[in-house]
Amino acid sequence: MSKLSEKYSKRSGFSGKLYRYAVKVKLYFKFPDSFIRDLRIISRKPKAKRLGIGFHSPNFIFCSCLNPKSIIVDVGCGFEADFSRFMMQRFGAQCFGIDPTEKHKSALMQLAAQSAGRFVYLQNAVSSTNGELQFFEIENMESGSLLVDHINIMKDVTKSYLVRSVTLREIPHLIDHEKIDLIKLDIEGAEYDLFENVTIEDLKAYSQIYIEFHHNSVKSRSLRDTEKVIRILRENNFNVFSMDDLNYLFFRD
Repeated sequence: MSKLSEKYSKRSGFSGKLYRYAVKVKLYFKFPDSFIRDLRIISRKPKAKRLGIGFHSPNFIFCSCLNPKSIIVDVGCGFEADFSRFMMQRFGAQCFGIDPTEKHKSALMQLAAQSAGRFVYLQNAVSSTNGELQFFEIENMESGSLLVDHINIMKDVTKSYLVRSVTLREIPHLIDHEKIDLIKLDIEGAEYDLFENVTIEDLKAYSQIYIEFHHNSVKSRSLRDTEKVIRILRENNFNVFSMDDLNYLFFRD
């Protein structure tokens, strides 16, 4: 942080607000997609409220009916497990963090030890296959992937190793809960294969499915693939809502 940035980040009142506004405008010029995304979020907040859907920055979306008895599965939780942390703090929910990444292991084990049983860590991947799969860990970024054509895998230093993958149908057995109130899927492009041949039986345990789509990160995928997954889940009796056309919540009546 520059001395000027540090000076104004510590100030309150008009000067601090002016500085934060200037930084945001600068970011919008540099990343115009983020400006469009924020406009979408602002315009859709009233509808989200009418539907009983909550939104928490940066991109968390969920039905607000959750409570301390809710079972949350956080797939691709990352080393911070920020979605699980939020769900535990906001609702007191029981969270299961699923992430295969070796470099996240110690942080997630520490969170599990400190959570008084509210967070359980499982070092698995989630995909359309039960069994061992090759996983690619990225040296300089948080998220790895099962896909070799993920943009981060292609441009950064990686190492690969075998991980145990489970399917949507297997997850309830893995965590020993028949009903899952919300599953979050941030699996860096593997979501497309996951839902391609999904069945009613695969989905019956889930009340809400929150998916971060990666058609802009995987070379072999496009917006059309995201639209296909949305259609499949609609056909399986899920309602759909998105704040930003990238992160989607699928929920039952």
